[in-house]
Amino acid sequence: MPQDKDELLQVLITKYAQMYMKLAYAIGVPYDDVEDIVMASFWSCYKGGYLEKMTEPEIKKVLVRIVYNKCMDYHRKAAPTDIAAIEDLSLIHISEPTR
Repeated sequence: MPQDKDELLQVLITKYAQMYMKLAYAIGVPYDDVEDIVMASFWSCYKGGYLEKMTEPEIKKVLVRIVYNKCMDYHRKAAPTDIAAIEDLSLIHISEPTR
């Protein structure tokens, strides 16, 4: 087990970053943004002091929750632009094919 929280963070990133990236991608985050969300999640865990208070299995559970919440935040922030795009598409008239 690493001696300090900096070493522990590095070990956790090395061991689990791919797993959390797959989770974020499965939740629907675009591939280009997955790594940013996962690294922000690790940083939040580090800043929150969880590395000092918990065991590795507990930290993994907390990180799953942090990644999930960051993905939901990502979708909330993206929603207004997506709604605008859908509203623009509703203005397009699509005619029925003639028989």
